[in-house]
Amino acid sequence: MMDIRLMRERAHAIAESEKCPEYLATMSDFFWNTLDYLKGGTSLPDYRLIFEEACGFLGKEKARFRVAPIWDSLLTALFYYKRAVTCAWWKREKNREAFHLMLLDSYESLTRLFMEETGEEEERALAGERLLEELELSGGPTSFSRVVSRSCLSWRN
Repeated sequence: MMDIRLMRERAHAIAESEKCPEYLATMSDFFWNTLDYLKGGTSLPDYRLIFEEACGFLGKEKARFRVAPIWDSLLTALFYYKRAVTCAWWKREKNREAFHLMLLDSYESLTRLFMEETGEEEERALAGERLLEELELSGGPTSFSRVVSRSCLSWRN
């Protein structure tokens, strides 16, 4: 069932594809690194650099409207992941469901745009009911909690 692993592999394959336009490759790389960041594999300074590079493509006319839905869903998924991991137990399920929906929406938008740009077919069906648990198991829930606490405080300032 490892949907997170599959998402990471496919996002990396999109970013490495020779047919993929630069803006989509950067967005795929941002998606891949976001998953790695959630697992605790990418440090906050490294993630910020990737974030800023991806932000640069929002200013480009052609790319802006094409990657905005992916960008929006992915950042919203980050928000709900933090809440699901750090919130009170009675709010956890609602935040978990929102995270699953937003991450899957971002992934589906990414693969759909890749297929439109290149004409290649990509298998898109993923279950997605246990994405949060997969990330917690692969990265460890305590490591993310420490990263979230520091990152939320530092991003606000």
